[in-house]
Amino acid sequence: MVAVPWAEHMLCPLPAGIDPIAASAVSDNLTHAWRAIGPPLRERPGGDLLVAGGGGPGSIGLFSAGLARALGAGEITYLDMT
Repeated sequence: MVAVPWAEHMLCPLPAGIDPIAASAVSDNLTHAWRAIGPPLRERPGGDLLVAGGGGPGSIGLFSAGLARALGAGEITYLDMT
């Protein structure tokens, strides 16, 4: 068992059929990627994006590039240090 402070406000159930292990990355990193990509694409649908991945292929940059594709971005350029 795990104690989760504010669980009644901070947790939501997974939809039926979603493997909890597969959804384990749906946490801070995915929400940070959404904040970086979602609002700009809402303002400029189909816009071109540069995703700077940082010091290597970290999850936030990769999630951002994937979300950009799923949200219909135009050209997506991904850059990292590797």
